[in-house]
Amino acid sequence: MKAIAQISFFSLVCFGGALAGALISDSGTPHSANARHLAGSESQLEIATLREDVARLRVILERDRQRVDDAVAEDLEDYEEPDLEEMIARDRDIAERRAAAITAAAEREAVDPDWAPAVELQIAEGLAAHGPSGATLISTVCKTTLCIAEIEHPPGDDGTGHVNWLVVFGLSHGFFMRHEPESGAGARTVAYLARDGHSLPRAEPSSAG
Repeated sequence: MKAIAQISFFSLVCFGGALAGALISDSGTPHSANARHLAGSESQLEIATLREDVARLRVILERDRQRVDDAVAEDLEDYEEPDLEEMIARDRDIAERRAAAITAAAEREAVDPDWAPAVELQIAEGLAAHGPSGATLISTVCKTTLCIAEIEHPPGDDGTGHVNWLVVFGLSHGFFMRHEPESGAGARTVAYLARDGHSLPRAEPSSAG
């Protein structure tokens, strides 16, 4: 009888524990479902908000793109093709002003007897050995840091062919101007050359500016 009572009590305890567990489990299920439902609602709200933000950004970007397109179209309407003759004249003016600046600087220099005669000979020999066929050295003057050499091209040679004058003369820095043929003379190239370790003067500012 005592054993039966113990078994019955044990069974009652087990049944009570199972029932309590079931009640706890059942009571927890709605809360979990509610939590998941709330989380899902919040996620959907965030997605909807992001979609609205993206839509607004697209409208802003499209508006800005249209503004840029309109501005570019307006600039293209106002754009004028540069006049080729004006560009050539401007470049020629810059070159002539630089040639004048170099010539003036050379005129102010004294002659370095240890350098000038040797380089004048080097220029003459370089033209004879490596210069264009038929080219003639009209004059060459070297001072302390600058040399100016004038070369005349033969008839039929307008002086526009590619010549690496620095290699011809064996120097590192130079500025070269071509002159059109004149009556009784062919095209000319004037070479403005700097001694190694020195530079050529730049063009003086334009008086028109």
